[in-house]
Parts: sequence; C-alpha cells; structure tokens
Amino acid sequence: MLKATYNKELTEVILEHTKKKSEIDELKKIAREKSDVQLLKQADKIEKETEKLKKEVSENRIELQQVVIEHEKTKKALEVTQKQVGVLQSKADVSVDNAIDAMHIMKTYADSIDSNISEIVDMVREGDGINDILPVFHEIRQTCSKILNTYNLVINTEYKADTGNKKMDIIKFTKEYVEKQWNHKLPVEIRGLDSMEVMFNPLEFSIIIDNIADNARKANATKLQIVFENNNCIKWVDNGYGIQSDVDVSKMFEQGFTTTNGTGIGLYTIQKYANKMNATVTINSNYKNGFELLMRF
Repeated sequence: MLKATYNKELTEVILEHTKKKSEIDELKKIAREKSDVQLLKQADKIEKETEKLKKEVSENRIELQQVVIEHEKTKKALEVTQKQVGVLQSKADVSVDNAIDAMHIMKTYADSIDSNISEIVDMVREGDGINDILPVFHEIRQTCSKILNTYNLVINTEYKADTGNKKMDIIKFTKEYVEKQWNHKLPVEIRGLDSMEVMFNPLEFSIIIDNIADNARKANATKLQIVFENNNCIKWVDNGYGIQSDVDVSKMFEQGFTTTNGTGIGLYTIQKYANKMNATVTINSNYKNGFELLMRF
C-alpha cells in the first residue's frame, strides 16, 4: 500500500504563498527596477522552491487519494471475506451424525425414485395411459422435494431431517427456514404469536412452506404473510390474484388440480403432509384480496 507523508504545516505555508504569486512577481519587478541582482536571485530562488513544493504537495495529494482508494478496496474485500467465512462456518457446524443421517435419508429417497422410474417403464410397456402414469411422476417430484429439503435443513438450520413428528416451537423453525430459503425470493412477513409448541415434522413442514410460497409466486403475489394465531392456528395469506369465480374450491386439494401452469400437486402435497402431522387445512373462499389458507393443529 502507498504511504503518504508530508509536513502539514509547511504545506499550509506554501499553499498560502502560492495564492500570492503576484507578490513574488512584484518582488522580482522591484529587483529589476533597482538592478538588485541579489534580490532578483532570491526572488527566483523563492519562486523555484515554491513550484517545487507545490509539485510535492500535488504528488502527496495523489498518493493520499490512492491510499483512500486502496483502503476502500480492502474494506470491501474484508466484508466479502467475512460473509464467506460466515457461510463456511455455518457449513462447518454440521455435525458428522447429522451429515450421515442426511446422506442415509437421501439414499433412501434416491432408491425410491429409482423404483418409481422402473414402475413407469413397466407401465409404458403395458400400454398404460398418461393419467395412470402421472401419479407416479407426482410421487417422484415429492421425493425430489424431500431430498432438496433434507439438504437445506442440515446445512441451513439446527434441525435434523429424520426428526419425525416432535413437539417443538414451529414459529422459531418457520422464521429460521424462511430467512434462509425464501426472503431473497419472496418477501415473507411472520406475524402473531411469539412462540407455538405443536407436534410437527420439520422436513415435511418445510415442504409445506415451499409449496405455499411457490403457489403465491405463481399467482403473481408480491408478499406472503404467515400469521400464528391462538388455538394452534396458522394463517397463510398472499396478495396474488386469488381464487377465480369459476373455480370449484372443493376440488382444489385433489391431485392434479391446478389453475396455473403448475403440476397441480402443490395443495395436494400441503394437505397430505398436514394430515400426517394431525393438522387440517382449509381454504378461505371468502377472502377477496388474494389467497388465504388456514392450518389448524
């Protein structure tokens, strides 16, 4: 890094003199009029020294500017490094047991997908139609979601992927998961109670969050609210285009039903995993400012 050093007091004096260059010119004029060779030499010497010091001051200014620039670069590089260290630290905190459990779970899911693919091949050979094959594709998709969410849980949260249904603070989990996985994609506001102890499965509940948030984005929502209310009730509200008047709400949880270009397994998956956690989900068909889903444990 460049080092800028100079005599501050001397610089101020010289800068003051350079503002009065006319005084030096006046001194030289007097020396010529009086034919004072010595005075003229002194005036020339002062002028040369002044120009020299002005040049040094200018160079010092350039060096100082460069120091500032280098400092800003170093500061930004340090900020980036600190963020990288934070990411690496979060990954380093993953215990060996959690990593092994996660790999075992993901292998089980991979085996399940392999089995599904073999099933599809057999169905095609037997001439089964697309309506018969689609449920198997849906199962593969759900298994892929479990694999991705297993990874996210182990890397980004303190929760294990194989916890099963366990009584925990679902609000604490939701805040941690949303912060890591969704706030950079869709603004999510969490409101209501500060804590809520219920029986839930972190892996399957994370898939519920993903499906609800993904549905909100597909409906052109710009925000999602998750409201935790008394009596173990969770309200999910987005400001998307909501339910169209010609849609049969009673069919919205059926597998394959969709009002977008999606696969039609979002709400089906939400209900499936909610039921596994002894929770129920209902759609508020009277909500007109977007879409509202209620989940009760």
